[in-house]
Amino acid sequence: MPKLSIRKSSGQFAELPLLHARYSVGRSADNDIVLEGAGVSRHHCALERDGEGYQIRDLGSHNGVYLNGRSVQQARLRENDEIRIGNAILVYGPASDLTSTVTFEEDYDQVVASIRSGAQTPPGAAGEELAGDRRTLSLLCDLSFGLSTVTSLDEVARKAIEILLETTRAERGAIFLLDGEPGALRPIMVCERGESRRDLEPVALSSTIARRILTERKGLITADAAADPRFAHGESVVLHGLRSVCCAPLVGKGGNLGALYLENNRVLGAFDSDDLRLLCAVASQIALSVENARFFEALKRSNEELERLVEERTAALRETELRLYQSEKISSLSRA
Repeated sequence: MPKLSIRKSSGQFAELPLLHARYSVGRSADNDIVLEGAGVSRHHCALERDGEGYQIRDLGSHNGVYLNGRSVQQARLRENDEIRIGNAILVYGPASDLTSTVTFEEDYDQVVASIRSGAQTPPGAAGEELAGDRRTLSLLCDLSFGLSTVTSLDEVARKAIEILLETTRAERGAIFLLDGEPGALRPIMVCERGESRRDLEPVALSSTIARRILTERKGLITADAAADPRFAHGESVVLHGLRSVCCAPLVGKGGNLGALYLENNRVLGAFDSDDLRLLCAVASQIALSVENARFFEALKRSNEELERLVEERTAALRETELRLYQSEKISSLSRA
């Protein structure tokens, strides 16, 4: 079974086993393999099965497909062939040495600490890195503004996921909170593009992924969960055909609260390292908002309980006063 090693212009690296008869490649989100950056057309090229191997075919792209440095319209691929599409490099080869590089991880605490400390991008950083930093800061500002007046847990969840769906290639997003039994995660909100409600089909968060992000406090992305040796045998991964996944823990002052989760089951490699850092940053704000929302909900319940007790005491006092009045009136009549 052949594989494709992909190094995107963002620096993300993934190795994907080629299992299907055809893979579309391009900038548009409806491709099987999504590539960003200058020089990539919306539907750039296709990999098509040819006997036991594959061939590559240009789909009328503006900047062409380069195979080992030579422009081609269509060509059969051989072991270690290098394909250049825009600034992305794809290498075709056997899958015998497939590793876990389909997964990229970031330490959650380090990411959040660097953002909170206002860490600057190093001098000489590439334009794409600077653009990624600006994107993260812009989204965090939007999120802070959007959540500044939100006290309901449902509102917090819906607003945060909707913003993430607008700025990533995710098809669906969800927020899970730890519930009762240790390690048990309950979805409090599931959103799809254009939809945000509780009654959508449940998101299948892999228990293997959940354990990893919660126990190790790591945010992670996988370009193809079904091909990732760490997760490929998970029941939910197999049953629901999970592909591109991006996930980060929700960590509050008292410890783990849950998980923030994005998925795209149509596209391989839909998320990159910038998306993961963004998700970790957003997760830290959501965790704070979740704790605030819980505080306000607890305060509201306490106030409601206090009001109920006051009403009961007031009613009891009025009843006592009425009985006292009636008793005094009867006594007055009897004396007369």
